[in-house]
Amino acid sequence: MLHASLIKFAVYLALRSKAEWKIAGFGILWFYVTSSVESSIFPINDIIMEHRTYLPSAGIFIFFASAIFIVYEKTKVRFWRVALITAVVAIVVASAGAAYARNGLWGN
Repeated sequence: MLHASLIKFAVYLALRSKAEWKIAGFGILWFYVTSSVESSIFPINDIIMEHRTYLPSAGIFIFFASAIFIVYEKTKVRFWRVALITAVVAIVVASAGAAYARNGLWGN
């Protein structure tokens, strides 16, 4: 049920919303359309493989990147703009550190 509401929301964003949110809606639709190819009624031998999420994850990144830019542009208070940039930088640095630490396991 949650997926149906998200798909309706994505279609609304992609087709009927203001121009600035159309890219965000496209990102959500991209996720669901590319995920539907992998989750069909046909049997798949290798069900749990991480390569199945590479293409759909691009839609999630498009959505979050466009949403961050839209929120930044709409925010007029300097404090909240700095807070948003700081939060994004902190998330990127933490993710990079976690990826670097995780790559140590795959070194041998």
